[in-house]
Order: sequence, then C-alpha cells, then structure tokens
Amino acid sequence: MSSAAAAGASGASGQKEVQMDRVIKDVVAPPMWPMGKDHLWGKNGLPNLPALKEHLLKEGRLTQDAALDLIHRASAIIKAEPNMLELKYPITVCGDIHGQVRTDNCGLATSAATVPQMHSCL
Repeated sequence: MSSAAAAGASGASGQKEVQMDRVIKDVVAPPMWPMGKDHLWGKNGLPNLPALKEHLLKEGRLTQDAALDLIHRASAIIKAEPNMLELKYPITVCGDIHGQVRTDNCGLATSAATVPQMHSCL
C-alpha cells in the first residue's frame, strides 16, 4: 500500500473501507470485503436495500452465504407467484437487461420509482 493510502469511513457493509490512490481519481475503488448476511438483512427480515444498492453500485460482492440466502429467499417468493400476472395500466415493461446492475437495473428501478402511479415489470 502506498504512503498516501489511508483508512476511510465505514461503508454500507459496516466494515472499514480502505481508500487507496487511484490512477483515475473519480473512479471509486470497489469495497475491499464482500457484504455478509449480517449487513444484507435488516431487523425486519427484509433486505437492507439502500445498503445493498450502495454496495453493488461500488461493484461490491456478497459472501457466498449471503448470495445463497438471497437467492433462496427470492426463489421462494418467485415460486409463490402465479404464472400469469394481471397488470393495470399504465405500465412499463422492461426486459433483456442481462443483469447489468449499475447501468440497467438500478437506473430502471430509480426511473420507475419517480413516476407516481406507474407500475413496472422488470
């Protein structure tokens, strides 16, 4: 680590993030540690979406336990959903986004959330 490297503030995962010199100063370094289950889930049993979004936008990773837990919980919800959905107008349907978290998913979700009374299907 260079002499200019310094310890930063705690990030979304609650762990101390290390700030290092970057070749391009405005490119934020990815979190050094993956987000674990203890920071992924809130006390209400739901995912801590602001912390997860912040972590993923920084190109952070999840621990294997946290990722598998998220997949299993999401799978249970999806399996309980009907095969056919009755949706109300107005609606925006977005598909073929290939899991691009930073550019597609977060942008679409943020856009959809800003339009009152708009239903979205991703």
